[in-house]
Amino acid sequence: MAGRYDAFLVRQWSLDGGTERVEVTHVQSGARILVASLAEATTWIRGHAVAVRESAALKELPSRSSPD
Repeated sequence: MAGRYDAFLVRQWSLDGGTERVEVTHVQSGARILVASLAEATTWIRGHAVAVRESAALKELPSRSSPD
């Protein structure tokens, strides 16, 4: 199987009271999420990368012709 490259832009804000906000954007698709921690961002990145790979793999499957 060929490798796939995914790029993510991560922006992190440290807010008053010790809270943080993290915005993650998948560069290729433009999909974006705003979460409350880097841990949540990492979870989303892993899940999104897997979903994109599975979707690409399904598109690569040969189509079946229906018998006449």
